Amino acid sequence: VKLLKMEANQITLDSLEKGTDNPAFISLGEERQHEELDGPHGEERRGEGKERPSSCCRKVLQPAAKAKRFCRTHAKVLKMVAMGLLGVAYLCYFIAACWLNVQRAFALIIMSAVVVVFVCWSLLKKSCGAKVLLVLSPVWKCFQKSWPWLKWLVWLALLGGLVAWLALDTAKNPEQLISLAGFCFLVLFLFIFSKHHSKVSWRAVFWGLGLEFLFGLFVLRTSPGIQAFKWLGDQIQYFLSYTTAGSSFVFGNQLIEEVFAFQTLPIVVFFSCVMSILYYLGVMQWLIVKISWLLQVSMGTTPTETLSVAGNIFVGQTEAPLLIRPYLGDMTRSEIHAVMTGGFSTIAGSVMGAYISFGVSA
Repeated sequence: VKLLKMEANQITLDSLEKGTDNPAFISLGEERQHEELDGPHGEERRGEGKERPSSCCRKVLQPAAKAKRFCRTHAKVLKMVAMGLLGVAYLCYFIAACWLNVQRAFALIIMSAVVVVFVCWSLLKKSCGAKVLLVLSPVWKCFQKSWPWLKWLVWLALLGGLVAWLALDTAKNPEQLISLAGFCFLVLFLFIFSKHHSKVSWRAVFWGLGLEFLFGLFVLRTSPGIQAFKWLGDQIQYFLSYTTAGSSFVFGNQLIEEVFAFQTLPIVVFFSCVMSILYYLGVMQWLIVKISWLLQVSMGTTPTETLSVAGNIFVGQTEAPLLIRPYLGDMTRSEIHAVMTGGFSTIAGSVMGAYISFGVSA
């Protein structure tokens, strides 16, 4: 009898190919169930057991499969519909914000205008970029031929204009030239102690000093620059004021007013969280790439060091090199030095927020 049972419980290829359960793996509890099914109502239970799993699974999976197929076949249309709905929702929000308080919504207007300009530029570049390059290619070739002697005229004109402006501006107050002399001495000092004098990129030096000078002139000497940066400072202070509301809710007003740590550290945490969210959404990557492109075109620097220096505007010295982490091993000593210099010469946005909380003008 035992031999007959063992032969009946042997694993056979026929049973595996047909997909039936092998009786060698049936437990005692399952044998009892089979015995119950052998009764008068066993055939009905067997029929119900076979039909239930297959029919239920099919009914459950059919809507999901249909929805998946529909999304695959109409992916482009669904994407356009979603983008259209988001655009309509943002337009409604924009109109409501402008209708309720135009002055408070002025920052939203500026950001929307900047985004619209860049989107229109990218669309024009995709649709008409090749045609415009073909039309302007003769002009570009002529400009490249005449640039070797034309650039000297441009440099002489800029130098003459700078000297004339400094003579007129510092005529009544010659002490202002002391800072300019110190700046020139610093550049000369660095050049003297440079390891390779012939490899100094004077384009980056002069373009960097020129952009800094023009930027300072626009901010300090023109009324639009003063008003623009005053408005920008007010917006930053208004943005950081949300930290006070959150900190007072968590810690209470007494700790915020008396304890230094509860005044400064929440600003650092808040600003860092906002930067992380913007990085996750891809906003900061887009902004940093645009700034680095501008610096690379004007100063002629490499993409890696330019990207790191542009990132230092928003993040700290430790986070900015992470933007170019895959390329750090292949960078030259000059590029690594530029990355380190950019980190030491700037502060993180969170630290700037902490300084603003001390009362420093934004």
